[in-house]
Formats: sequence, structure tokens, C-alpha cells
Amino acid sequence: MLDEARRYIFKDVELNWPKLVTPQWGYGKQEKEWSVQIATTDKEEAKRWKENHLKPKFNEDTNKWYVELKRKVKRANGEENSIPVVVDHAVNELDATKLGNGSKGNIEVFQFPYEMNGNKGVSTRLEGVQVYKFVVYEKSVGFQPVSQEGSDNPKTEGFTPVGKDASADKEEAKEEPKKVVNKKKKGGDPPSAEDLVKDWE
Repeated sequence: MLDEARRYIFKDVELNWPKLVTPQWGYGKQEKEWSVQIATTDKEEAKRWKENHLKPKFNEDTNKWYVELKRKVKRANGEENSIPVVVDHAVNELDATKLGNGSKGNIEVFQFPYEMNGNKGVSTRLEGVQVYKFVVYEKSVGFQPVSQEGSDNPKTEGFTPVGKDASADKEEAKEEPKKVVNKKKKGGDPPSAEDLVKDWE
């Protein structure tokens, strides 16, 4: 059991599901909070977490132990908490907007003992994150790149524009026939009527 409040750093953890910029509704949607999940595949590391008052759970699908660390927007007395500190390896301020799963770093927490209704325990609050491996979050849309058909300005085929008849639209697309005048035949004879008709075809 912890005897007094302390700050503690959990080192070399995997970071997942970070919500370190915009707080989200917590369980039951009673209050908003910042949060991040730390994970490890090392059983001994998970044991050290437990020795330091965390409660790791095992996920059989990922074969990892994990813990959700949170920081409420408002304290029990109604005062607002500051946003968790996020820095890079050189302790420079870091924008965590695009921080994605699989990033790695160190986590600082604030822990203090409590006793309530005869129950004793240790409360853990997220304080800050130091990131030394930044994996950029990329939203998945489920599509794959495909080739584009048509020209640079493709037209939608099979649809009639509102207020236009399809046949009329096709007529508008036809080119105006060009008049071609043949040169006079050898000998100076003028073109025949048949030649003039062919010129207009």
C-alpha cells in the first residue's frame, strides 16, 4: 500500500488509443476525460505495473497486458484540471493530434492513497506523456486506389441532365459539317452536281 502521494514514471510503454488533446466522455458519459492506453507483451513488465498500483488486464487477441490511464477534466471539488503534458524525446512540447496506436514513450502519473467507506486503495491520475517513437494516426476508409476512366474532365454517362432531353443532348454534341469546295478539275471543267453533293457529306 502506498503511504503518501507521489509522482511516478512508467518507462518504455506502448501507447494506444490516445485522447490527449480533446477530452472524451468517460464510462457512462457522466464526465469528460483525457486518456491513453499503455500496453506491453512482457509479462514481467505487467507484474511491475501491478507492484506499482496499476491493474493490468490481459487481451488474448493481441497477447498484451494493458492499462487505461485517465485524467478527468474536472476534479472532485469542481476545479478544472489542466490538459496532460505531451513532449517529445527532447522534452519539447508536442502536438498529439496525430499521435497514433503503436507509438512508444514514457508515462508520468500522480498516485495517492485513499480510504472510502472502509475501503482502501491507490488512485492513479495521468499527468503527462513523453513520446520517443511517434506513429502518425491515419484514418482508414476501407477503399483501395483504382484507375480513373475518361479524360481530365470526365462526363457522367447514362444520366440525362435535368431539364434536357437525352436525344437533344446528343444532337448538341454533334459537330457542324464543314463545307469543302473541291478545286476545279483538270482542263478547267466546273464540278459536277455529284461532286457538289459529295462535298456536303
